[in-house]
Amino acid sequence: MRYYSIVITGADGAPIMVQQPTSAGNVLVPFGPLSSHSNGFNNPGALDVEFDLPVLAADGGTIGSFLRIWGIGLQAMGQSANFNQAQISMDVGMMPGLPLAPLNHGVVLRSTIQQAFGNWEGTAQSLEFQIFGGFGSQSAPANIQVNWAKGQELGLAIQNALMTAYGLPVTLAVRTGLMTTETLQTAYFTSLAALAEFAANVSVAAAGDPTYTGINILQTPTGFNVFDGTQPPNASAPVQLLFTDLIGQPTWLNLTTIQFKTTMRADIVPGMLVMLPRTSVITTAASNSAYRQGLIFQGAFIVNNLRHVGHYKQRSAGSWVTVFEASVAST
Repeated sequence: MRYYSIVITGADGAPIMVQQPTSAGNVLVPFGPLSSHSNGFNNPGALDVEFDLPVLAADGGTIGSFLRIWGIGLQAMGQSANFNQAQISMDVGMMPGLPLAPLNHGVVLRSTIQQAFGNWEGTAQSLEFQIFGGFGSQSAPANIQVNWAKGQELGLAIQNALMTAYGLPVTLAVRTGLMTTETLQTAYFTSLAALAEFAANVSVAAAGDPTYTGINILQTPTGFNVFDGTQPPNASAPVQLLFTDLIGQPTWLNLTTIQFKTTMRADIVPGMLVMLPRTSVITTAASNSAYRQGLIFQGAFIVNNLRHVGHYKQRSAGSWVTVFEASVAST
């Protein structure tokens, strides 16, 4: 069964309070949490939710997440301003119930609601949220300082900068040998995106390798991943995808990059290695596809980015999926 759990709290961690009418007048009650399940069992009366949650490296731009909650009621909808700058956590995926569904769910988002607004058209009422990371901007600059000493690995310098600035754990998985020839390089940044752009550009320059794509920084629900695809954290145990995990057919985006969809899952993040299932489809000379006679879309791929796309009460298989972009892994 499809699963979601949404928890929204104030910036101080306290519940968001909204007014609810009663026979004794309006009273303040906490909002949520919202979930598709109660005490481990599916709740047929769960609210319909719709969301698009991108998971990509910080230098990929300031793409935010989107969440819409249907049937929320006039009281909460009319007090949407109470949710601005609130903290939100979302746990999505699948629970037991369907024979072929992977039993996999987890927290995929911990972030800040930048703006909330209500919509009312006919009998349809919804509360919508624009969600961004909250790790520095022009209006609320972060204080990130990178001290890169001579002989020090660039990955370690970035790891230290993130831990000092945010106090969150950092997982490091980058190639060695990226070092500066200067005595000390110091740089200051006001946002995570600016730091990520610096890390990508400087690492490529330091590598001196035209095939190297550079260091990426990924915000996770628990901290940060600093990776470059050369040392997948699960290299010894790639995630093996099954034929029944896939929604539709993988497709090529360019010479080395593919896109594929699976039933929504939370166990794969960018930088990880996945194995696509073997397929019976072959290409032959008659297909005019480079005249190759071999299996396609199989083997190891490194995940570049992904997005969780869901519409809880939409019945189609494609309405509760995780969409991946991945590159062919070097052999």
